[in-house]
Amino acid sequence: EWERGFPDSVTLTASRFLKQSDRVTQHFRAVSLTNLARAISDLAVCPALRRLRSLCLFNSRRSNASWAPLFRSPHLEGLRSLDIDSDLNVDSMEALRQAAFMPRLQRLRMDSITPSATDLQALSASHLRYFALSHAELDGERLEEYREIPGLAGLTHLHLTYSLDEISGPALA
Repeated sequence: EWERGFPDSVTLTASRFLKQSDRVTQHFRAVSLTNLARAISDLAVCPALRRLRSLCLFNSRRSNASWAPLFRSPHLEGLRSLDIDSDLNVDSMEALRQAAFMPRLQRLRMDSITPSATDLQALSASHLRYFALSHAELDGERLEEYREIPGLAGLTHLHLTYSLDEISGPALA
């Protein structure tokens, strides 16, 4: 992708990124990675991740793979924006909540993930300014729980995508 006439971001498979990580991160601070399930552990120990400010994780095959090693990586401390388009198991969500980069993360987008109110409260306690949940399985009860989370009041952008067919009552008020 380009911004103001300069290359801004690049999309690669995780295996290709790992082979060329130094070269890629010399030119791009925003990287989108695909086909991650088999490369999570290798990515976690990749020092080139230190140069990234934005990371998009897209796993085309839904798997039970744990993202925890990547979220616990010390090489992601400079991250300011994170997009996750994949399932997160309990261990992965816990690792994300406790990730070293979370206090500095400003933008978080989660696709096809529905965090619990406890998870969302922990995630929103950081300096998030932008938070998006797309294709989340939200109902009126979950929205009520979300509405009570104090950390969401500091957001400048909250984007929720869900089906209105399943929502009724005070959550829409």
